[in-house]
Amino acid sequence: MGAPATKRLSSFRPGYDVNADIPLSMRIRQWSGYFSIFVLIISILALLGWELDIEIMKNPIKGAVVINPLTAVSFSLFGLSFILMMSKRRSRAYSTIAALIACTMILIAVFRLGGIVQENGWQIDQILYADKLKEAELTGSVPMMTASIAVCLFLAGVSLLIFCSDRKRLYKFAQVLTIVIFFTGLFALTGYLYRVPEIYQLNPFLSMAIHSSVSFIFIALALLCSNPETGIMKEFTNGYSGSLLAQKLVPAAIALPVFLGLVRLYGHWRNWFSTEFGASILVLSIILIILSLAWYITILLNKRDKIRQMIEKKFELLLQSAPDAMIISNDKGVIELINNQTERLFGYTKEEMIGLNIEALVPQGVRKQHVHHREAYHADPKVRSMGVGLELFAVRKDGVQFPVEISLSPIITEMGTVVSSSIRDITDRKNLQDQLRKSNEEMSAFTYSVSHDLRAPLRSVIGFSTILEEDYGSKLDEEALRITATIRNSAVRMGHLIDDLLAFSRMGRQQMLKTRVVSDGMVKDCIAEICQQQACGNIIWEVSKLPDVMADHNTLKQVWLNLIGNAVKYSSGQPIPRINIGTYTELNSIVFFVKDNGVGFDPAYTHKLFKVFQRLHAADEFEGTGVGLALVEKIIIRHEGRVWAESRVNEGACFYFSLPDS
Repeated sequence: MGAPATKRLSSFRPGYDVNADIPLSMRIRQWSGYFSIFVLIISILALLGWELDIEIMKNPIKGAVVINPLTAVSFSLFGLSFILMMSKRRSRAYSTIAALIACTMILIAVFRLGGIVQENGWQIDQILYADKLKEAELTGSVPMMTASIAVCLFLAGVSLLIFCSDRKRLYKFAQVLTIVIFFTGLFALTGYLYRVPEIYQLNPFLSMAIHSSVSFIFIALALLCSNPETGIMKEFTNGYSGSLLAQKLVPAAIALPVFLGLVRLYGHWRNWFSTEFGASILVLSIILIILSLAWYITILLNKRDKIRQMIEKKFELLLQSAPDAMIISNDKGVIELINNQTERLFGYTKEEMIGLNIEALVPQGVRKQHVHHREAYHADPKVRSMGVGLELFAVRKDGVQFPVEISLSPIITEMGTVVSSSIRDITDRKNLQDQLRKSNEEMSAFTYSVSHDLRAPLRSVIGFSTILEEDYGSKLDEEALRITATIRNSAVRMGHLIDDLLAFSRMGRQQMLKTRVVSDGMVKDCIAEICQQQACGNIIWEVSKLPDVMADHNTLKQVWLNLIGNAVKYSSGQPIPRINIGTYTELNSIVFFVKDNGVGFDPAYTHKLFKVFQRLHAADEFEGTGVGLALVEKIIIRHEGRVWAESRVNEGACFYFSLPDS
């Protein structure tokens, strides 16, 4: 109910920064690509180590677990699949290839887990560099794809498959799987950092090379960062104060304990301080860092709250300054916010309206229907007017109904979508419309009276003057005959004037039916019709090719008849009359013109041309009632066009009119 567009409103989203989430999401998604490249580099280095027998590339830490070559291949497959999935030129083919690669990872993991369950089964992790693996077996160190690695590869493949298929309902599930991968890799990496073999070499089934632990961390980060606006990651990137807190605390919660633990152990290994002293320093450091983080986050959140409060105040001022009643209600129809104009319009106080159901403002007979329409609107919210084509009424506190005009607009908030309703009392407009309708009815009655009551006396005047001339013409002198002719001609002219006035008065009420009008054919018919009534024998016609238009056929023909008829009439005194009819385009309009080389008119009086009864030539020079051009202007305005003229005395005139280019 009433705002110019669907929008986010900070007063309903505490601490929300309108532009913060967009660049953050873009940055996070960019980092996901970097993480996948790191995985690819690690796997390539490990495979080169096996190919070239470079021990440090297979195992950077002497005596630690050696990476299995098939594990390195699986990491390469992940990197390729992820790069295809995140490609800017991603297509269905790219997604299909990425999904097939993910399926290959899953199959490798499944075969390996099957080999672990059946000890004498097919050991798929021994097929690459088999000779070198046998040599390693003699030394007592067999690089294996252990159960923990196979499970993590399986989870990574499933997560990749979900993201490739764009099944957003499963994104959260996939992110949970990646978190399992992350902590599995972090657990093994912590063992390497703190030199605790019991962690990364628990048993032959749970051992993990440092390559694998780092790669699994990067794999998890790549998958989590690939869709930062969905699932679990949405809580970190949605721009709320809670996500801001998480963005600061989560990295610190992971990195700081690891760093401080390393510092303590390094000092202990170097005999810089005792175990007790190291523990004390560790505790004090953690306290200091947590307090510093809390202070920093407090300042940041306070700043955001101040900005939010400023935005809320501005919104409140905007809401209160609105000329219409503004009501904001939730999806249950409960009113949450109003402005002062609403109190004045409905007669309730603010306290009475907040919490009131919106149906209380709807007439009793349509409340059930309104509930249905409200639910349908919330299912597909969009900016629109309410009840288009219907007469809407609202109910004041005292039960009085009044006509209204309502506009609806959805507003996205952290609590869901609310609806803003802009309500305008149109009682005065309705009264004016009723008065206009009555005036039109009176005008119709008047025009009928003019048509019926005035025509009869005119017909009598014309008839009796004709009888007088025919029956008593021999007894009348020349002056008497001239007088009777003048009476008859004046009556005929009065009849034409009545016809023109009736046509002019009907034009505002006449319904227009726009169809495709063939301009060339219409102009040709109009010229033929005019030439049957007036002498056109020596006129030189220059008619250009005219475009078709969407217009009301009958009224547009009246425009052409008036303009062409005027051109014929006012150029009739020239030795060689010339009339030019043409067209041109101007912005989104088609402009037509009728130009003649007749007597023209003084441009100082152009403003009188299209007024009723305004004539720039005497009646004894050129016949006319002074209504034709006024009728032309009225018709063109109803077609959403305009009409104008250019001329000089004795240099001809050019009349223009424009129509929308449809």
